[in-house]
Amino acid sequence: MNDYMDLDNFERAKKKYNLAQVNYCVENHRDYLKPFHFGGAPSSKLESSIKKLFYELSNVSAYVKALQQMSLDKDRLPFSGLQKSALEKAKSILFKIKSKIAEEDKEKE
Repeated sequence: MNDYMDLDNFERAKKKYNLAQVNYCVENHRDYLKPFHFGGAPSSKLESSIKKLFYELSNVSAYVKALQQMSLDKDRLPFSGLQKSALEKAKSILFKIKSKIAEEDKEKE
């Protein structure tokens, strides 16, 4: 059994929770989710498809709605505190899962 006060010696048990390295900060994340008003911006010479992409990427209400649909509290998520190494490890795991699924799909055919 792990002593959660001694995290340096934490040992992961198979099919159990794993620790995530997070830097907790005292920032108001609402400061980062502010709508951008395109009406006041100078006109753009970009293609309409690219302008639409920027519009969708800057649509804060879409992000807030997606978080609400997943029953996640946007004020409690420490996304900005995740360490790069943890994100790279997660990405690696997802790619391994993707390749395993592709292998199994090929075997089924």
